[in-house]
Amino acid sequence: MHRASLTFATFTWACSPTKANVGSDYTAGPMTTPISEDGDDTEAEAPISGDEDPGDDSDSEDDPPRDTARWTVMVYLNGDNNLEINAVVDMNEMEQVGSTDDVHLLVQLDRSTRYTDTDGAWSGARRYRAEQDFDMDHITSPVLEDLGSIDSGAVDTFIEFAEWGVENYPAERYAYVIWDHGWGWTAVPGTERKGVSEDEQTGSEISVANGELEEIFAGVTDAMGDKMALVGMDACLMATWEVATVAAPYADYFVGSQATESVDGWAYHTTYADLVADPEMDAAELGTVIAQRFYETRDSTQSVVNLTDLDHLNDAIDGLAQAIMSDESPRDALVSYAREAQDFDGDMPDLDLGDLSTLLEEESDSDDISIAATSLRDELDGLVVANFTYGSRFRNATGLSIYLPTRHGVNDSYLDASWAPLTQWDEMISEIQN
Repeated sequence: MHRASLTFATFTWACSPTKANVGSDYTAGPMTTPISEDGDDTEAEAPISGDEDPGDDSDSEDDPPRDTARWTVMVYLNGDNNLEINAVVDMNEMEQVGSTDDVHLLVQLDRSTRYTDTDGAWSGARRYRAEQDFDMDHITSPVLEDLGSIDSGAVDTFIEFAEWGVENYPAERYAYVIWDHGWGWTAVPGTERKGVSEDEQTGSEISVANGELEEIFAGVTDAMGDKMALVGMDACLMATWEVATVAAPYADYFVGSQATESVDGWAYHTTYADLVADPEMDAAELGTVIAQRFYETRDSTQSVVNLTDLDHLNDAIDGLAQAIMSDESPRDALVSYAREAQDFDGDMPDLDLGDLSTLLEEESDSDDISIAATSLRDELDGLVVANFTYGSRFRNATGLSIYLPTRHGVNDSYLDASWAPLTQWDEMISEIQN
């Protein structure tokens, strides 16, 4: 399925998260023990708490006002499509934890008229601050706003949710999560269906290449008055370099999957429990909790990327593109390695950036290409805070994918998108088509 969803768990951090490329038999950082791929359902360990210093409980001049939470997490839950029942399930997962004075868990839930009569078969969109209950069949949090029929594939709808959340539930840090179908930069070769958040009723969805996703991020950060601490994509195929470049001016950390996710999406109940247990965690820690808890559900991939130094990765991608174009036969210098690199959805022309770099570093006949590939892999490793891969299918996934068509030609929209001027990657992929 092509979609996104959010999951939060109870966990208290004792230190910064450990960066890791995690396979099915590996646990990263001070986390709970994941479920092993061979079917060992050993119960996860209890959250690990750090050493606590009671210190001085008096208010500090630097402390935020008492009406400001540590975190406000906003989940844009677009269920106005065939994921409607999954949207309701994820809302109920969030209610298993519920909001606190330190953590506001906000949801805008849009439902279809077609797919399920769960929770009274209501349709349209509602806004909630998730409150704790353990009834997985009904949403019991108070409806704070009933929006009626809206277009959940429209830019303004995303921004208005952020404006409402910031105005009513201010916090030190904000996370904004887009939940729904996702197609990354590229979906089916030869089609224009590229983006995230499909509203089946209106036929709308958010384009990545045409600038709509960037409009959302710009509007959300305007509402917050600063960058988002974390932007998450609980959707398929969204952890790409292209999406990261769109998000980089507007967020510090990015969480998403390189592969398709199951309809269950993120593990909201465990992730939120972790955050509520330790609301002092920073964005890197929260991102790692999201990815770890997703991995524990035995789902595909989830990575956390530090966007603050993405320019260095862009420079390395540019260096590799130039080295390939300088080769006597650019296509021959690249295509055989591209066909060996980790992919994520069969015929999709999105390949793992780190795996491709490693292949070029180790096997290329060109010293210039090998050196450039080494530099790229080093930069990527420095930005990927955590990377979780479940099972053998995606074992070579390293955290970010990149568009590299070798058989279908280059989509013109790619060449005109905001990422095109950042590097010569688009010129390189155009050149190797011949």
